[in-house]
Amino acid sequence: MVCRRCIARCSSGIGLCGVVDVERGDLYSWRALYLSVLDVEDIPLFHIGVGSTASRLVVPGSPWICSSCWWADIVDPRVSVTRLLDNSVIERLKFYDVDIVLVDGGEPLINNWVVDLPENIHRVLGSKSPSYFVAKTTGVVSADRLREASRYYDGLLFEYTICVEKPLGIENIVSILDIATELFRIVEVHVLYDATKKCNIIVSSLLEDHHDIPIHIVPIDSSEDILSRAISLARKLRKEYHNVYVWGDTSYSTLDTICSSCGAINIDRKPWSTTILSKRDNSIMKCWKCGKELRNILVGHKKRRKLVREIIVW
Repeated sequence: MVCRRCIARCSSGIGLCGVVDVERGDLYSWRALYLSVLDVEDIPLFHIGVGSTASRLVVPGSPWICSSCWWADIVDPRVSVTRLLDNSVIERLKFYDVDIVLVDGGEPLINNWVVDLPENIHRVLGSKSPSYFVAKTTGVVSADRLREASRYYDGLLFEYTICVEKPLGIENIVSILDIATELFRIVEVHVLYDATKKCNIIVSSLLEDHHDIPIHIVPIDSSEDILSRAISLARKLRKEYHNVYVWGDTSYSTLDTICSSCGAINIDRKPWSTTILSKRDNSIMKCWKCGKELRNILVGHKKRRKLVREIIVW
């Protein structure tokens, strides 16, 4: 028997992910590390649930460890404390008027229960359910697993690590991104960035293959040199009407969302507010200047709560 949830293809016992037994299935069903609420831009997600409050649910499990990623020390369930995610925890989402749920961690979709999570939240919250559901991946899940998830999730946060790491199955990651853009309404890419020439080429190549895909350049450390190089690269690519953002850009010069056809700013981001300038025609967003349909923007429906920082609620 072979597990086909990710490209590791484990054949017996507990898989490399630490959360799946090949014969028995999920080992940590409905168990998570923590639940938090935050502004969706602080994830960052700039195209899904724009201007709304998000909830981040962090779950264990990953068949590989990314030493440059924030989740490296917590996804192994053998060394982290997991708790039961029961209905009483899900009901807390109503209090915060959460409009988007992100299931985060290393490779959360390896868990079968994570694939079913949006359906369960709808069952518990009914009309009070969040508008959008997003899952995170590093690209080592199987294509079949993504197809399953796309039935329940609106978007995908794709953590693109090959600039700075050697993840499991690099070739698979490129093809999985292609498949993801076909399956999900929106895919936002986080590129871990070290300011090398290799990384600059990778970011540019991504946009050659996926012109409209939003890319967040995430510097691997807080050095001014890496940040300034990231901003320079983003500004160059934005002149070609690509939505490339830089995490940590306190000048906000790379944080507005622009029309990929004419370059007009359609979402204006400032430290104190996010202003949507695009026109809404029923559920369709259109550029205020050229009228092009903005297919890669999903606006939040609920009023944002005033949050200063990410708050752990469970």
